[in-house]
Amino acid sequence: MAYRITRELHYLRIELFGTITRGDLEMIAQELAALEGTLDVTPHRLTEVQGVIDREIGFPEVLALAERRRAVRLRNPVKSAIVAAQPVSMGYARMIQTLHNHPQVEVQIFSTLEVAEAWLMEDQAAAL
Repeated sequence: MAYRITRELHYLRIELFGTITRGDLEMIAQELAALEGTLDVTPHRLTEVQGVIDREIGFPEVLALAERRRAVRLRNPVKSAIVAAQPVSMGYARMIQTLHNHPQVEVQIFSTLEVAEAWLMEDQAAAL
């Protein structure tokens, strides 16, 4: 297992590291669906891909995950921040951003965790 999902105060954090496999993508999708099913509000997401050193997945696997997630009706609009600082992780993040065109999800890529978190929190700050 080359990922970890944690629930932060205002968002879900998905950390990818090591070698990502098709099985990892399937497990991530299942865990997200199960977690979202227990919540009244679908939380924003922060995905960190800078720890990925290799991947056994490509376009077909990411497309299959995107199609699976696109079929899910979320309770509310969601922001999805991807943190990618290295060229390899940036390419992976761009593929995710391009394929994940869910009508309720806005995907943005950031080079630092701090900027990504600030973007996720913009609507919380405006509500205060």
